[in-house]
Amino acid sequence: MFSKQVWHDRKHQAEVFVNEEGVVSGSILSFKKGICLVNPRPEILIALYQEAKIKRILSINAVVLTDSSPEFVRGLCTLISYSRELRRRKPLTVYVTAEGRRSPMFVNSCCAQLMTQQSLFDLEIVTLPTGKSTQIGEASLKFHSLRNTKAVSNPMLEIATAERTIHFYDETCTEELDMYKDRPDSEPDIIIRSVQLSQFRQILKPETRVVKV
Repeated sequence: MFSKQVWHDRKHQAEVFVNEEGVVSGSILSFKKGICLVNPRPEILIALYQEAKIKRILSINAVVLTDSSPEFVRGLCTLISYSRELRRRKPLTVYVTAEGRRSPMFVNSCCAQLMTQQSLFDLEIVTLPTGKSTQIGEASLKFHSLRNTKAVSNPMLEIATAERTIHFYDETCTEELDMYKDRPDSEPDIIIRSVQLSQFRQILKPETRVVKV
């Protein structure tokens, strides 16, 4: 079972799925011509499939990984497996940071085993250098390096349209946000944090101060 935190306006939507243990199992960020699944764990796809949300699964046109960890790659592979079973035809693009703790080659090798000649859709895996932007629908996607004195963190993900900017921090970002150097100058409309902060929502307004637990 999941609880879901949602933020939306007329053209954007952010959904964060949290399981019973308080772990974020994936986030879906939607905007015009783009639906991104960020850092999925297998259970988010299993839940969508069991709830017969087939159109939701097939509408995803991009997966973004801030880390090539086995749990996120398993989530990606689950999406690919369901997409093949449901005879998906829409192309799927996977964006992997070049700065993660594990090599993006792990993603390539796992996906290659699933993408056979029977697949009806094209899969492209893109290693995106930090600081370089790419376009998904009407939004730009960019990874930003994060630096602090205590620990190494994965890059922060920025998704920006003409109207809204979303910042996404994964589980490695455990400090208060003002502890990180090299954050972009852009002012986000919402901030999503995957770290388990029991007394806070995962979707935050930028003026909300996050206290480390």
